[in-house]
Amino acid sequence: DFLNEIKIATKSGKEVDFGSMIKIIIPHCISGDENTKKTALTWSNTFISVGKYKIIPYSHELVGGILPALSHESVDIQEKANIANGSLQTLITTSTKEPFPLDSFVQAITIQFSNNAVNTRIAAIEWVLILHARAPVELKDYLDDIFPPLLETLTDDSELVVTLGLESMSKIAEEDYFFQLINKLVALLKKQPTLLETRGVLIIRQLTQFISTERLFRTFANILQEQNEDPKFCAILIRTLNIILLTSVELEEIRAKLRTVSHNEENKELFITLYKSWCYCPTSTLSLCLLSQVYQHGYELVKKFVESDINVNFLVEIDKLVQLLESPIFTNLRIHLLEPEEHPFLLKCLYALLMILPQSSAFETLHKRLSGISTIGLLHTMSEAKIKMKQPPGPKYINFDELLKHFTHFQQLSHNHKLLIQKKNRQKLSNN
Repeated sequence: DFLNEIKIATKSGKEVDFGSMIKIIIPHCISGDENTKKTALTWSNTFISVGKYKIIPYSHELVGGILPALSHESVDIQEKANIANGSLQTLITTSTKEPFPLDSFVQAITIQFSNNAVNTRIAAIEWVLILHARAPVELKDYLDDIFPPLLETLTDDSELVVTLGLESMSKIAEEDYFFQLINKLVALLKKQPTLLETRGVLIIRQLTQFISTERLFRTFANILQEQNEDPKFCAILIRTLNIILLTSVELEEIRAKLRTVSHNEENKELFITLYKSWCYCPTSTLSLCLLSQVYQHGYELVKKFVESDINVNFLVEIDKLVQLLESPIFTNLRIHLLEPEEHPFLLKCLYALLMILPQSSAFETLHKRLSGISTIGLLHTMSEAKIKMKQPPGPKYINFDELLKHFTHFQQLSHNHKLLIQKKNRQKLSNN
């Protein structure tokens, strides 16, 4: 009866104090008593439907009461909460000209990002997308409030929560805040190395769904170039980025550009940008060169490999690279093996890798591949001068000597960092 009176009063143009009534019913939305909660949610939905734009100033209070109820064990309460949440979403989305308490609303939903219930967390993050669609410019003022709790959702057990969190961050940071987004993400992955190991591929691949892949990878590369103080972390992240580059469908456009580096000057900046940060991980750098068909530089890198310590971890990475060479991504490379006069340094590069590998499954795989090409005899009979004469001029607009120096410098940084860690560990042992 009371709700009917409110409906009649609203239709007749009488003033209804929705604010006071909402303040009364919201505590009951989170009440322990199921009947009380059902009644409060029913009233909330009625207020939204009847009050319309008059409810907007109190929408932050309503969402704070509705969201926790979405995960109640009672299906009836869940349904009522879903109806109320949907009504509020429709109201907020359509009433774009009405004054809106964005500050209070952002506080109300971000609190729910850490709610124990998955359904509530998902609904709270969905509200970020709705707010962005309604007021993208105004929302920028609250990015510093939204991003920290959104970043924390990347550790969530639910992949849907992770995906929604990434989508929300990508949408609201697509312009001025984009660099800060990736910078904060790198900082989080550095702070939580387990997250990088267990969720790194998922997080980055999900980002490629919402962000230009080239822009994403360029930004990662530029940020990592400045992370000299922790080359071990950078190597792990580069390894993750590299495997996505080589295997993900979303990265096909970048791979197509990289394959033209040897004869397309427009794509040189992309190669150079990636190369300079890929240098943290030698095998990733080599795979980038092989993908980009700069085989002579790849051969020079392999020769550099033997100047540093070749340990078990390094051999494991070489093993993985050899397996990747058998994938469809490197079909062009395998076809180039049939043209030794055009690509002599490709053969030299792969045979050099073969010499580094111990007798293993990777050795057998690469050996079989090379044995299937009856060109090694031809290479032996060709003079070095003839090889140089036959090979294509290559991308002269790329200074490979400088890149090789850059690679050597980064490897020295990694070596020095490793020695420093070993020294600290010895000091700890001696102190104990």
